[in-house]
Amino acid sequence: MAKINVNILLFASLQERAGKSTLAEEVEEGTKLEELWDFLKERFGFQQLSEHVLMAKNGNLASKDTVVQDGDKISFFPPVSGG
Repeated sequence: MAKINVNILLFASLQERAGKSTLAEEVEEGTKLEELWDFLKERFGFQQLSEHVLMAKNGNLASKDTVVQDGDKISFFPPVSGG
């Protein structure tokens, strides 16, 4: 399969834990957001945050089954507490 490039934006506690707010990654064509998130969980130890993370593709909220495309801007937001 071909490789594609995506830009990843991390916010709040995800950014703090990773030590950076943006990443440029090369992934397999056909990769879903859930697979990208699993990769980041392993790389940065985000396991305890994985239940309720919000995902967005090019500024629009997206489901974990959304397939990423070359050049996409993918955002991950940790759960927000408050009330």
